[in-house]
Amino acid sequence: MAQKRMIDKKISVSEQVSNLSSLAKVIFTWSIPHADDLGLLPFSSKTLKAMIIPMNEMSISVFNVKLEEIIKQGLWKKFEYGENKYYRIVKFFNHQTLKKDRKPNTLLENITSWDQVEKLGFHLEDNGNPREEKIREDKLNEDKINTSSSLKKAKAFYRPTGEEMRFSKNKWWVIPDCGGSWLEFAGDEKKDIVWR
Repeated sequence: MAQKRMIDKKISVSEQVSNLSSLAKVIFTWSIPHADDLGLLPFSSKTLKAMIIPMNEMSISVFNVKLEEIIKQGLWKKFEYGENKYYRIVKFFNHQTLKKDRKPNTLLENITSWDQVEKLGFHLEDNGNPREEKIREDKLNEDKINTSSSLKKAKAFYRPTGEEMRFSKNKWWVIPDCGGSWLEFAGDEKKDIVWR
């Protein structure tokens, strides 16, 4: 994993972060440099505690209470890939500059390219600058969606990874909760959408 990560000064005025107990704030902020290139962390409490606060003598049960605080504030979400579970830092890509000329360093098995990462619904930027084709694609999708009031009125559905989906004009649309705008969904309707 990376040795360094960026932390924006906005974290100190975030209502979500300020609603955490002091120890949960430490766990959340100290987790950021331990995340992989997708903002993922191991799901095991014992592993997380050993990574994030190895010198703190709190019990695993107290640590789990602090993790639930972080999840309740929407700072982390549970993420499933294949048969494995992870925690995902929700706004990770808003504050990290990742170099797409390098292979992604991730906990996910069999992920060897950034194209594979994008197909999972992660919105990425190239070295801090949005890619031109992504800007054009986003603009085109925004134009389509802004003219479609039916999309805003459509019933919301959710992918197992938590992204909101809507059905409009005989197409599925998805907005990744890690950022971006509505995109036309290219996955399998029966396998990739949770009907709630």
